[in-house]
Amino acid sequence: MKIRLLIRFIVFAFIYYTGTLQAQKYKYDKNAGSEGAKQVIAQMGLVNNPITESYINKIGQRLVSELTSREFDYAFRIVDMMEPNAFALPGGYIYVSRGLLTVMNSEDEIASVLGHEIIHSSHRHSYKLMKKSIFPALLQLPGNIIGAVNEDVGALINAPLNVASKLRLARYSRKHEYEADKFGIQLVAKAGYDPLALAQALQNITDEVEMLTGKKEKFSYFDNHPFTSNRLEKIAELSKTLTPETIQRFAKTKTDFYHFLEGLYFGQNPEQGIFRNNIFYHAGLDIGITFPENWNGTNNPQFVGANEPKGKAMIIWGVLGVNANPHELAELYISKMKEKYEIEAYKSENMSINGFDAHVFAIDEVSGRDVNNITVLWLNKNGLIFQMIATGEKVFEKDFIASASSFHALRNDEKPLVAGTVLRVASAKEDETLADLSKRTENVLQASFLALINQLDETAKLRAGQPVKFGRLEIYTPAGN
Repeated sequence: MKIRLLIRFIVFAFIYYTGTLQAQKYKYDKNAGSEGAKQVIAQMGLVNNPITESYINKIGQRLVSELTSREFDYAFRIVDMMEPNAFALPGGYIYVSRGLLTVMNSEDEIASVLGHEIIHSSHRHSYKLMKKSIFPALLQLPGNIIGAVNEDVGALINAPLNVASKLRLARYSRKHEYEADKFGIQLVAKAGYDPLALAQALQNITDEVEMLTGKKEKFSYFDNHPFTSNRLEKIAELSKTLTPETIQRFAKTKTDFYHFLEGLYFGQNPEQGIFRNNIFYHAGLDIGITFPENWNGTNNPQFVGANEPKGKAMIIWGVLGVNANPHELAELYISKMKEKYEIEAYKSENMSINGFDAHVFAIDEVSGRDVNNITVLWLNKNGLIFQMIATGEKVFEKDFIASASSFHALRNDEKPLVAGTVLRVASAKEDETLADLSKRTENVLQASFLALINQLDETAKLRAGQPVKFGRLEIYTPAGN
């Protein structure tokens, strides 16, 4: 009897201990995913398209309902990213880019991508990957200056800087990728979708990246999802063993499917502001800012900026969001730097920049033979405080001042420049070609790309009523204007 009781106790203790470990693991995932989700919003932003987001979430939740074990509350979001990509954070946070959605041609293809990412999260691949540094490094500033700026201007300058405005993940191992393929298509089939659609989705993404960049090795879905030559073959082989359940798609027809995606942007999203060469325009904020020619621009929800190609200097602009006096802000910061870091501003001036009250100050820091400069500007535009922080080698100071002086309200002739290419849907006429349809709809996408996103031949004759995705250039007007 005592032996039996002892065995029961040991078994109970083992189960309890194992369960505690599992609960602790899932707690780690949820916490890590929650923090990661905040960074996704800050660095990339989410697409403001309720119809498309609701559609993606319905597909995702249908897949999640078929999971054998569900430890997380899954959330599905569309990130404001022009490149085709999808990724999973720990704890059930699943993301697809608008660039990926625009090239999808069936609900099954989207389901297959979501199923793949669900497995990465549910099997904890994402948590293991996150520990390998999922996010880009923080912006580095010269020497002593970082101490002063970090403490007082942290909301802007501490934003993780990623010049391409992308969340770059480490690469999954081939083992994890195979698991996500295998169990992902099983999940897709249980939910009633075609498991072979994953192969088509991957092919679509591959073709899009190669067409848009002209290169096979360029940032894309496959930066973090290794693409091997036999991966499609394995998916096809595994799919033969699966029989999908019969279900009604949320999009009952291809026309319905295309309309669920309507309104997504190709390329830059004018809602977040756009670059035209080296000039940045933002209709919502009603501003234009010029950066040095040939610098690399970056635009994310936290700031807009540009860096010198060799990394010798950078300029960033952001919104402090407080109604304050630029001169009082300058006095406060200069006083703190002098008191705490013994840094003297050699320039501190009141300015009027294109009718807006502003204050600029600059300091130099000598490090060996190098002299680094940091120039900071505060500007009050109708009660909203804008801040520019520029840092780099002393020789670039003139570029810093030029960018500061360029700040202006949008002119009437500039407002039409804030435009983007929007995904729209047309109904083809009998025997119409893509070229005919392009002319009729004022499509601005290249013929080869138009054929790709519709999985059609460029010279194909279309059927009457056949739905076709196309891109139309539309001027962006902020809500309320």
